[in-house]
Amino acid sequence: MKVFISGYYGFGNLGDEMLLDALKNLLLETGFRRDDIVVLSASPENTLREHMLPAIKRGNFISLLLNIKKGDILISGPGGLFQDVTGPWSPLFYASHIFLALIKGAKIFLYGQSFGPIKRKFNLKLLKFLSSMASLVVLRDKSMSDIVPEGKLFFTPDPAFALCYDQERGKERNGICLVFRRWSWDLDALVSSLIKTGLPLTLVSFQPSLEREEGLDLSRKYELPFYGFEDWKEALNFFSQFKILVGMRLHSLIISAMAFTPFIGISYDPKIKNLCDLLEMPYIEDEKGFSLLDRYVDALMVKWDREKEKLKKKVELLRSEVKAIFVESMDILMGRERC
Repeated sequence: MKVFISGYYGFGNLGDEMLLDALKNLLLETGFRRDDIVVLSASPENTLREHMLPAIKRGNFISLLLNIKKGDILISGPGGLFQDVTGPWSPLFYASHIFLALIKGAKIFLYGQSFGPIKRKFNLKLLKFLSSMASLVVLRDKSMSDIVPEGKLFFTPDPAFALCYDQERGKERNGICLVFRRWSWDLDALVSSLIKTGLPLTLVSFQPSLEREEGLDLSRKYELPFYGFEDWKEALNFFSQFKILVGMRLHSLIISAMAFTPFIGISYDPKIKNLCDLLEMPYIEDEKGFSLLDRYVDALMVKWDREKEKLKKKVELLRSEVKAIFVESMDILMGRERC
């Protein structure tokens, strides 16, 4: 039996590569061998080099059709794959992998996903159909979970919480780290609001291949340091030197929590709000909220030690929960009896 993994892999996006690392470890811990795992990747060579996993080109539908067979498992996710905000055809593309797997009689496992936002009726109907055809659906939040048939639905914390890494110790913490992303919001206004806090500010991109130009422009304009990361372990060590992180990317907040660095979410997407609610961290939902940033920063600084310890306890609990839910899910998929 082989497991095929369909997601946004091979593009140099730190958050998605982090999710692939987490899923790989979960599969290995539940008894699969590396040779049992095949990733659908935009860059199979990079995936093999970085994750030591076999991979095929994600647009090579013939190769997928030839390799997948009855009884295999197609894992769609983790990540925010089924949304049509960044592209109207994104749900259809990931659905195509599922359709090919269904043709060959493979089991469909929608894992660690956030559904939506969905703007187009066709994509909503498509997602409802896929949920009905899946063997199991495990979501990382409750957004649009009502479209999943009863009996197939479970929830998990973000699978990235399963990762464990010993960060470098003894660093003196200072300043704010801003992890930005390409979006319609005014990045200049965001940076200006954080500069007003009076704390040293550092800019970070999680997809430097696409965001380097914006980062360098902001760096030059405001005379701020700028870094790009594609490796989550490097990012975790880097975050551990800051007092506070402000993040527009979901996994910047998750890594911040793993580094026990209190954070403020910039909620351009419901998944950011959901995570901040889970970890009891502040967030803003629109550009008007930039004016609140100095207030949120002050509040976190006053109770910083308490917030750090709270994050540490929550991350440990979430790691255990992710692993337990994954084991249970695989037992269900493979028809194993549970004690």
